[in-house]
Amino acid sequence: MENTHKKKSLEQRMKESSDILRKYPDRICVYLEKREGCKSLPNVDKNKYLVPSTITISQFTYVVRSRIKIGADQAIFLFINNTVISGSTTMSEIYSKNKNDDGFLYITYSGENCFG
Repeated sequence: MENTHKKKSLEQRMKESSDILRKYPDRICVYLEKREGCKSLPNVDKNKYLVPSTITISQFTYVVRSRIKIGADQAIFLFINNTVISGSTTMSEIYSKNKNDDGFLYITYSGENCFG
């Protein structure tokens, strides 16, 4: 992961996510980046997303696919902590188990299903 989010201090990121969640309590703050070494997919045009907590990973994957403009024939996988996320899992389930100390949920994507 390129870690462009680390250009801000932990305190700045915590304040940002706290402010967002206070204003939109039914949303999840997501930070998305292309997985390091992935050459088969383009970079995403924006990294921060405010996602409804009730949508599934499959629904979020659709959003990602449209943002990076890939065809239906190209595979895409979403990872948290190097683990592929099940498509039926809701964002709130993922967030409650995997949110970062700064209040963001960090997700990487890749065109290869590289476990581990």
